[in-house]
Amino acid sequence: MLICRKNVFEMRSGDDMKKEYSVSYFAFLILFLGLMSAFGPFITDMYLPSLPAMSEIFRASASAVQSGISTALLGLALGQVFFGPVSDRYGRRPVMAASLVLFSLSTIAAIFCDTIETFNILRFFQGIGGAGCIVLSRSVATDCYTGRDLAKTMTLIGAINGVAPVTAPVIGGVVSECYGWQGVFWTLLSIGGVLLVMTLFFKESLSFENRFKGSYKSLFGQFGIMLRNRFFIRYILLYALAMAFLFGYISSASFIVQEKYGFSEIAFAVIFGVNALGTMIGSIAALKLPTLESATLTGAVMLTVASAGLVLNAFFAEIFWLYEVCTWIAITGCGFIFPSVTTLAMNAGRKAIGASSAIVGASGFIAGGLVSPLAGIGDMSQTSAFIMLGCGVLSWIFSRRM
Repeated sequence: MLICRKNVFEMRSGDDMKKEYSVSYFAFLILFLGLMSAFGPFITDMYLPSLPAMSEIFRASASAVQSGISTALLGLALGQVFFGPVSDRYGRRPVMAASLVLFSLSTIAAIFCDTIETFNILRFFQGIGGAGCIVLSRSVATDCYTGRDLAKTMTLIGAINGVAPVTAPVIGGVVSECYGWQGVFWTLLSIGGVLLVMTLFFKESLSFENRFKGSYKSLFGQFGIMLRNRFFIRYILLYALAMAFLFGYISSASFIVQEKYGFSEIAFAVIFGVNALGTMIGSIAALKLPTLESATLTGAVMLTVASAGLVLNAFFAEIFWLYEVCTWIAITGCGFIFPSVTTLAMNAGRKAIGASSAIVGASGFIAGGLVSPLAGIGDMSQTSAFIMLGCGVLSWIFSRRM
């Protein structure tokens, strides 16, 4: 529970441990957690405007270039599976620092690579490094909050996170047009450096007394315990379907908007940013609904209806404004789902916070990694629309059974 007393915030965790933070540190913490959670979208979205140009530079197919999204997503998934439980044993702060160092080294190597195969491998290690920030943003929040307070915190962090998909492609489009794709990765390296400096001011949220004391076998055995929780699994499936939907859009958007509809890199970045605002709007609007379950169902309905419109447009109309309206509605629906199911999952997995956070994040990035290369098969607008419709329908079915 969160309580404000003059210039001090009290945060009470699930085991009733109370911490007192100044208002300035509380603001720093929310900003820090928001930026960490936004690191994933920056890694995946910032170089999207560069994809068509990279296809020519590396003399590779669109599908091969898109594989860089998939390998980064795989790294983001596996990295969370490792860093989540490890942070339960060693604390959040040292794991943050280690993951950011790995990210920085792999980013520098990616800048100087000369083949698409090497680039895609380095994207995998870049994803592993970035995964620590993402999984720990949820873990730290859950260390400090419970119930509806956790939902509000996730929404506040999500609002900051929602800025990332808006700004990342815009910044990436401008930087790419001026300095090429390498300039985009120098920018990513700078962001990682800022986060690494911020870890110096972060106060450890997991006390030594509350850290996991068992063996490594039992540490990673927490995954099995959580995967036998049917409520937790349902939330995870909903999160994964929403992420699969989102990356079906992300991996195809630059090619559809730039090549099919003829927009420039910067114009695509602005369009992508406008769509990403829907995620922020949806996450804030979700808190206005009476329950997290009703917010999830609302988002699933929006996904299904809007993606049906995308299928009709891809086969019969091919009108940009119809594509844009349906996309914006669908992305807003994702905004309803993400903070709601994340909060439900983290509350259900409070006995193993690091492992639970890892499963949440890994499920989403694995789903996104599987979908990304599929979206490039055949007519991209038709294939991606069908993928998104399938994700929407399944999310509707699962959300009705919550």
